[in-house]
Amino acid sequence: MTKEAQDNIYSSYYAAGVEHALQKTAGMSLDQFRRILSGGSQELAPLLKALGERQGGQAGTVFGGMAGAGGGAIAGHELAGLMSESPALAAALGIGGGIGGGLGLGALGNMAGRGLGGAAGEYAGLVQGMGHNRAINNWLADPLSRVPGIRG
Repeated sequence: MTKEAQDNIYSSYYAAGVEHALQKTAGMSLDQFRRILSGGSQELAPLLKALGERQGGQAGTVFGGMAGAGGGAIAGHELAGLMSESPALAAALGIGGGIGGGLGLGALGNMAGRGLGGAAGEYAGLVQGMGHNRAINNWLADPLSRVPGIRG
């Protein structure tokens, strides 16, 4: 099999996988997704807002959970040290504090991340939807598409 044939197979399966994922998650085809991104239609801002909410929520959960777990574990361990000298009690309160803090701040981080990510995504969609930005973005995405004899 030649390298070109192998690349064609990879790209066709990749495109099919992307299209399947879009249909499954967003209910749209790859062509519809491309049209939204290149045309700067009214759906671009809500689409990028949804993506921003998703990514911001995930990041907020991770970072909030890590901060809460660390802080809760330290606080639980210190509380046990003040109450008694038992290492078992210190470990138990440290673990409990870590779990409680991780869950609590993870949830708060998710809410904050969704809000900030959604706002940033919506703003990016509005900016990218402007006429001059659409032309620049389309050219940067595929500068060879309009060169005669190469692709189009």
